[in-house]
Amino acid sequence: MRSCPTGATSSSRCADRGSFLEERSETARLLQLRALGEELEVHLRSELDFVEEAANTALIARSVEEYDDLVVPQVIRPLVTERVLVLERIDGKKVTAEHGLPEEQAGRLAPTSSAATSAR
Repeated sequence: MRSCPTGATSSSRCADRGSFLEERSETARLLQLRALGEELEVHLRSELDFVEEAANTALIARSVEEYDDLVVPQVIRPLVTERVLVLERIDGKKVTAEHGLPEEQAGRLAPTSSAATSAR
């Protein structure tokens, strides 16, 4: 079973909890907690589906493959499930605002580095 932040479980419990609160609270109705709960469930399912995350990782890897300085860990497909994401271990430094790259190189890489990547 899945959980929502309110502690409810199963596929529609976040929305159910929102409905429960809306029936008892004007503030909950104004905040539209049921709709928020439904949206939260959709986004949490997507974010926590590691098969989808593996596909996103592969997409990012393809989008930066022309840049030798950027490396995206390879997905180890046979081990990936909806609840487990396995990536190769790589050595490198995470690209951050304090990256230390020459300004020209950073400017060239910036459009492609919005994902978690490493600089060699």
